[in-house]
Amino acid sequence: MEVLDGDVLYDLIFERYTRDQHGWSFTVSPAATHGFFDALVMNREEAWQLKFDTLFKPSPLVIGAGVGSVKPTRGPSINPFSFGFRELRPSWVEQLGAREEGVSMPSRLAALLASMKPVVPQPGRAYAQGPFVLSGKGPLALSRSQAEVDERLSSEMLKLVRNRYPGYG
Repeated sequence: MEVLDGDVLYDLIFERYTRDQHGWSFTVSPAATHGFFDALVMNREEAWQLKFDTLFKPSPLVIGAGVGSVKPTRGPSINPFSFGFRELRPSWVEQLGAREEGVSMPSRLAALLASMKPVVPQPGRAYAQGPFVLSGKGPLALSRSQAEVDERLSSEMLKLVRNRYPGYG
């Protein structure tokens, strides 16, 4: 198992996404230890386990590793639609600005985004990216091999954080 830096992971995952934009999910939850955050990014064929030092700054430290194919260990997905990039056309943004009695902006936005197919982003256009599922229920349910990957990622993240921020624990 190779631990990869966030920029390398982004490029790798984005390359896979450009091949097939359908069936992606991105779930984030608090890590079991050290105050970090865990994420599981997956499509129909493969998955990556990520570790973030925080979600509360624009450029967090991120590391991760591929974990092969992952089958959900919890109930059905709570995503009304899969993760991806969806182009925001000016006419749709204007339409969302109009108010209708009894219809909230979030439900209208969710319905609009759910009706759109994910695409590969192109320069010079506007996109919505997501959804990210943020689970406050604690760490993701992991298999034995994924738990070993998680331990390695936690250890590597601790080294990174201590190196970058010497005053850290």
